Amino acid sequence: MNKFLITVFTLLVTSLLTAILVFWLISSGTILAGPTSGVPNPSGSSLESEKIVSELEASIPDSGIPLTDLPLGDSQKSALETVGVDVDTFVITPGMISCTEEKLGAIRMSEIIAGSAPTVIETAKLFPCTSAE
Repeated sequence: MNKFLITVFTLLVTSLLTAILVFWLISSGTILAGPTSGVPNPSGSSLESEKIVSELEASIPDSGIPLTDLPLGDSQKSALETVGVDVDTFVITPGMISCTEEKLGAIRMSEIIAGSAPTVIETAKLFPCTSAE
């Protein structure tokens, strides 16, 4: 009986450590960091990224963008309410946009603005951006 418990405990600890390691590797960008050599880069050039960022910055008023002005779908609204964001009063500030661009890159940020849903890991990376001024 003791051998069984020790074996099960060892397997559980190993599984937990493996899950933590994989999560860390994914969140640090080591795994799934981008295309491998020989595969074209879908995110485009740095000039394209700079163009997207400059267009976004030019279109954002100094007072920010209220969420009520954005065409959010019902699923997006319910997801925001689930994490505690009041859609009627929340305002996206220029600082939040800069933080998002820094965390995810200009191409991915423009995809999210166009309606693509951020992944769980991207959401975790973006959480500090909600307090950016």
